[in-house]
Amino acid sequence: MGRQVLRAARLRPGVAVVIVGGNDALLPAPLGRAARRFAYLAQTLRDAGWQLVVVPCPNPGYGPGFRPLARWAGRHRSRRLARLHIRTADRVGAHLAPTAGPEFRDRAAELLGPDGVHPSPTGYATHATRMLPALLTAAAHLPAPVPAPN
Repeated sequence: MGRQVLRAARLRPGVAVVIVGGNDALLPAPLGRAARRFAYLAQTLRDAGWQLVVVPCPNPGYGPGFRPLARWAGRHRSRRLARLHIRTADRVGAHLAPTAGPEFRDRAAELLGPDGVHPSPTGYATHATRMLPALLTAAAHLPAPVPAPN
């Protein structure tokens, strides 16, 4: 994600959507490191004029494709990491969109793909629907386009 952010920072600003996956919550690495990296990338985009929509770390405990121990550990670590993402989003003036909720556990067969971890097409549509209000709010904060000279 770092290279994408640095490239985007050189472009004309728009709306950037950062959907945080659960990988950082499952890796045996300090959560503070992941949170600091996220904060640096979020601040870089905001400093470049981008409106930022952040979907915080989801709870990987909802994914039946994970083993029970990974679901248990991921559930606790993801909550902590999501709090750090939300704190950063508030600090940099980003717009928050809700992360995957319990419906991904309750309707896993429909909302998750065959691996039981990643969203299905219906799951991605559900994510998009949940993000729409934050996207519209972010878009409303974009500067008016400058007309091209004739």
